[in-house]
Amino acid sequence: MKTKYFIFLLSGLIFLLLGSRVYAQSSSVDVSKFNDLQKIGYKVIDVRTPTEYAIEHISGAMNINFLEPDFALHLDKLDKQANYILYDKAGTRSTKAAKIMLDKGFINVYYLEGGLDAWKEENQPVEK
Repeated sequence: MKTKYFIFLLSGLIFLLLGSRVYAQSSSVDVSKFNDLQKIGYKVIDVRTPTEYAIEHISGAMNINFLEPDFALHLDKLDKQANYILYDKAGTRSTKAAKIMLDKGFINVYYLEGGLDAWKEENQPVEK
């Protein structure tokens, strides 16, 4: 009897742990989808350096430097239930940053495929 009860509890715990990650998602989006998500209120994070950000960035983006040693600590100040879109220059740092965010318990994170390079290639506006 105790064995059945233990297996039942263990199964429930595994389901809860795995089930909580089912809704977490991170995937790339193209420029069109990025625009759509931004219009419906997704928060935009530029994960490039402050110098890169100062040169040009997407309007409304906050800057959190992925290369900074305490990048993960800055993420702890954000609402894990909010929706985010990340970008960098070409897509490498934002992909890694999205993975870190999911590992930290963020629920809905996208990143711009091709980064700011793809954004500008589509003649989208940047702030300087």
